Amino acid sequence: MRYFLISIDTLRYDIAEEVGLTKLFDFSHSNYYTSSNWTVPAHAAMLTGDSIHHNCHWNWDFPETKGASDAVCNAKRKALRGVTIAELMRLNGFKTIACAGGGFVNKWFAFDRGFDEWDQLDAFSREVLPDFPDNSFIFIHTWAVHNYFHDVHWHVQDFCVNHFVDTALLKDSNIVKEGKQAYRGRVELTRLLVENLLQKYPDDRVVLTGDHGEAFLEDGQQMHHGVYSDLKDKWISNVPLCLNNFDRDLPEIMFDTDLKQLFLGDAFGPRVLRGHYSFAGAQYIYERTLDSWKRKIGQWEDLLSSEDAR
Repeated sequence: MRYFLISIDTLRYDIAEEVGLTKLFDFSHSNYYTSSNWTVPAHAAMLTGDSIHHNCHWNWDFPETKGASDAVCNAKRKALRGVTIAELMRLNGFKTIACAGGGFVNKWFAFDRGFDEWDQLDAFSREVLPDFPDNSFIFIHTWAVHNYFHDVHWHVQDFCVNHFVDTALLKDSNIVKEGKQAYRGRVELTRLLVENLLQKYPDDRVVLTGDHGEAFLEDGQQMHHGVYSDLKDKWISNVPLCLNNFDRDLPEIMFDTDLKQLFLGDAFGPRVLRGHYSFAGAQYIYERTLDSWKRKIGQWEDLLSSEDAR
């Protein structure tokens, strides 16, 4: 039996559903939420099951000031804390293999921990999918959707000036419409790539999800490449969770921190997700439950203190 964990970077649920990506799977969970609005902490939570104690929660700020960049560099070696899915699957006798698209998902942030093989090459960028051995856990990360801005020739740094783009100027701009159209096209292409994988490995267990979604000024929210969009926005927080060949009864809502239990066959934790994120120069700590979202101004240290007091 092979176990696949596929992370489609920047994949929002509604577009994945519209293009038929979710319909490829035995089960698609519409009420599934990520713990962060950007790549590194979301993948750390995905792989460790911990949205609180891993210290990926520095303030990621745009534009990329020297101080903000230094914070990332200083924290990189400690970016991943806790035991990972890969480490536990290896202890259970599985060969652990990763094909990661690079960027923030690489050895630099210790995401290779627990993997017997770490290939810094997007499996979906190859003409032919690799042949993965039986009795293995395979992690696939791809930027295929995220890089939609290349298709419309956006100069990303133009959206990183003065912290925020002026949404009033862009609200009716063709650049936003063209960007969303290109994004949808990338999701459609990814559906074909995923379909090929499922046809090649029809009897193996597959989990597909995303680390966060994308905004195109819905509800006045920022675009991802201008400033990381607000985690309270459903376009960012609600991502797909698609499963093949899993026979477990799932709770009505799941979080990225639950994936570890899903793979290991453990009982799921409480139906609450706590975490920290930064947006628009402010720091927030939040709590998401089955039917509510609460947040308040607070630092990562405040989250740790509140958790220790429980």
